[in-house]
Amino acid sequence: MMNRIWKRVVLIGLIIFGLPASLSAVPGDFGPRDFSQVLTFAQIQYLDRRSIDQDRGYVDAARAAVSAMPAPLELLPSAYLERRKEFAPFGIEIPGEALKLPWTDEYVIFKMDATQLEAVKEKRDAIQKKKWDSLSADQREKEARKLKEKQRQQRLALDDMWDSTGFDGEDFGKVMSWIQDNRLRFGTAPGHNPDSEELSEENSDGDAPGNGSNPPSMNYYYFQAARGFLKSFDPHADLLDRKVWEKIRKESEDATFEGIGAILRGGDEEDVIVETPFPGSPALRSGLKAGDIIRKVDGKSISNLSLREVVKRIRGPRGTVVSLEIDRPTDLTTREIKIERDVIERKAVDSSYMKEHNIGIIHIRSFLFHETPITEMVREAYEDIKKEAGGDPAGLIIDLRNNPGGDLGEAVRVTGLFMEEERIVTSLKSNRGTRELESDGYPIIDNDMPLMVMVDAGSASASEIMASALQDYERALIVGDRTFGKATVQQIQPLETRAGMYLIKLTIARYYAPNGYTVQVHGVQPDIRISDQKDGEFPLRFREEDMWHHLPELAQKDPNPRREKWIDGLKKQVNPKQAEKYLKEHENDAVRPDYMLQRALPYLKAMIAEKD
Repeated sequence: MMNRIWKRVVLIGLIIFGLPASLSAVPGDFGPRDFSQVLTFAQIQYLDRRSIDQDRGYVDAARAAVSAMPAPLELLPSAYLERRKEFAPFGIEIPGEALKLPWTDEYVIFKMDATQLEAVKEKRDAIQKKKWDSLSADQREKEARKLKEKQRQQRLALDDMWDSTGFDGEDFGKVMSWIQDNRLRFGTAPGHNPDSEELSEENSDGDAPGNGSNPPSMNYYYFQAARGFLKSFDPHADLLDRKVWEKIRKESEDATFEGIGAILRGGDEEDVIVETPFPGSPALRSGLKAGDIIRKVDGKSISNLSLREVVKRIRGPRGTVVSLEIDRPTDLTTREIKIERDVIERKAVDSSYMKEHNIGIIHIRSFLFHETPITEMVREAYEDIKKEAGGDPAGLIIDLRNNPGGDLGEAVRVTGLFMEEERIVTSLKSNRGTRELESDGYPIIDNDMPLMVMVDAGSASASEIMASALQDYERALIVGDRTFGKATVQQIQPLETRAGMYLIKLTIARYYAPNGYTVQVHGVQPDIRISDQKDGEFPLRFREEDMWHHLPELAQKDPNPRREKWIDGLKKQVNPKQAEKYLKEHENDAVRPDYMLQRALPYLKAMIAEKD
């Protein structure tokens, strides 16, 4: 029955960050039995069952449920409280009290003093700004790397502390009982007056953690606990509602709204981070960058707000201005960015033609689609280029920057559009064996047309499959920055529980490039590294290695001396100063120039000259 309703969707690791909890239409009877059914199903289907740590799963499940409460609560090992000052930025702790649990001294519920959150943040920011403003760009990067390593060490220490508590399934049950007994006590956000506003539509059934008069019901907490347990497998596992998934698919193919044009992740107890601004968006034009941490919207703190609430504050009518205060970890600065909202149109694929160079550009933003396959969109995009060019262009650029992945089959088919012969595009290795996926050999361009692929830290999964295949077969020059480094395959599978039907997103395989290596953590290394920054630098970017409990990396690819010799020859034909001169002349244009594109163009032109 389920297979007739939902086909299984295999994803080359589409990155779905920070799904807002309030978007999940949790039915009123999702309870302990449904939680157990989700866990059993997931453990059977997961790629590496031996890597699943049941006790760690129960820890993450309990922490997710406690953190989902509207009051600022966190489940912590008692040992952690003794070292809070050590872990706190600049040694400045958030005041609060430990709520002792009647059955144990090993862990506690820590209740933060909500009235002090903003004051603590401002104090930390002031110290941070004074320190970082005195550093050079190189010193800031070194400091940022040290901070990144310190955070990793703190995570390891916290994991060790949880291991020492002996937390298990029985403890999880006790924590959920505590939530049941205390959900009314901590069921509204601090400082909220239930009588001051009407109950909103999204929390009228008690399922979502809004500021309405009804606190969330236990079904909501069990649903969040299930999500937390799945996240203990790896950071890409999740439990989705069907409506949320359909919304993601539709918006990946075509979305129009009024706002700033950026993908965000995080919310609740996690920082809200800019995953990526859309190309050409108001956010990008105003200087917002991937990795920026949003602290305030229009001067108001967003601490502990859900992602959906943050998005609601940022979106608004075209022509209005929103002010964002952000921390930029890549250079350790804090700044205010004012963005004028506009109509945002997002299509999975679009094209442009550079008449002065006779070069076409196809921008593939996603391999996920709702109705029209990405393959057909790419074909149509190339036909549009041919109409403008009056025939085939002299060269073609495939822009995969900030493409987070999508459907596995589409990734293989789209790659095949640029290779004349049937080729193995990728191999999948799972606990069921190895499967090789081939292209179909129906290209849209001749095999001798110079082809360039642009990638960056936001190019993940399906993008990395396409880039690595075209690189391994020496069909395209890969330029840009190291990609995200996510070489795992997720599958969206339906599960019908007593409470209703859900979709479980699980890692079911690793994928390998044609030459037999995996880009997990390593990413696709571009043939020619090109910066997207005005100053030509390569700041730290958020990648797979920054995601906690990610699958480990394996051996890197072997060198290819013949290709390296060809690339060195290309470099000798290009004078980088010409691109920098163009960028200097256009640095004050209304739309900021595409630094990476302008620096990459001379290499494609050199390839065209070689052909001629």
